[in-house]
Amino acid sequence: RQAIDSWERILKDYPKSNIAPDATFEIGMTYFQALKYDQAAPYFKMVMDEYPNSPKVPEALLTLGNNYYNAREYKKAIDAFSKFVSIYPDDTLAEGAKQSLSSAYYMAGQSNPEMLDDFIKEFPSDPKAALSLFNIAVHLYEEGKKDKALEVFRKVVIDFPDTEYAEDAQVNVIKIYDEKKDHNNLVSESNLFLEYFPESQNVPLALFYCGSGYFHLGNYGKAIESFKKIINEYPNSEYTTTAKHNLNQCYKRLGSTERVEGVSEE
Repeated sequence: RQAIDSWERILKDYPKSNIAPDATFEIGMTYFQALKYDQAAPYFKMVMDEYPNSPKVPEALLTLGNNYYNAREYKKAIDAFSKFVSIYPDDTLAEGAKQSLSSAYYMAGQSNPEMLDDFIKEFPSDPKAALSLFNIAVHLYEEGKKDKALEVFRKVVIDFPDTEYAEDAQVNVIKIYDEKKDHNNLVSESNLFLEYFPESQNVPLALFYCGSGYFHLGNYGKAIESFKKIINEYPNSEYTTTAKHNLNQCYKRLGSTERVEGVSEE
C-alpha cells in the first residue's frame, strides 16, 4: 500500500514527466505481485494508452497478458500475448510471449474445445495441443460417444504424428473398434499402427487385435501370421499365451492337425 501511494503521488505531481510511465507500470506491478489482478490490469493498459511511445509499453503488454493468465482469463491473455508477438516479433521477450501464448491456448481449450482449432493452427507442432485433443477424446469416450472419440483420436494421430500421444491415440482407436466388433476397421487400424509405430512396445497388442480381426472375418491364414509373429518375436508379451490359444483355434477352423502344444483349446 505504501509503495502504491508513493507511485501515485509521482503520477499526481508529475503526470507528464518521463518517469510517469514507470510509475504507472510499477503501480500495476505492485498489484500484480499482490495477486490483485483486477486492480493491476487498468494500470498496464494505462501505460499503453497514455504513454504509447514509452519503452515500458512492450513490458506492460506482456505483463498484462500474464496478469490475465494468472486471473484465469485465458481469452484475454491470448489477445495480449498475440498482440505482443505480432507487434514485437524481434523483441528479446518474444520467445517467452510465444510460450505463454501456447500455454494460454492450452488452458482455454480445457473449457472451450472449439479454441483448440485456433491453437493447432497457431502451434501445429506443440505437444500441449496434442494432449488437449487426446484428453477431449478420452472424455468423449467416457461419455459413451465412441464415434466422436474416434474422430478426435484420429486427429491426434494425423495432426501430431511425432508426439507421444499419437501412439496412445491409435491404440485407443484399435480398442474402440474391437469394442464395436467392427472387424474390418479393427484389422485396418491395427495394420496402420504397425506401419506407423513399428518399434513400439505396443506392437504385440496391435498384432493381437489384427489377428483377432482376421479371425472373426474368417481369414484364418492372415490371423495365423499375426499370432505366430507374437509367439516368435515377442515370446514374453502379455498376449503370447492367448495368441497360442488363438493359433490353435485357427488351425482347428482350417481342419489342420497342427497345434501349439501345452495350450488349452477350451
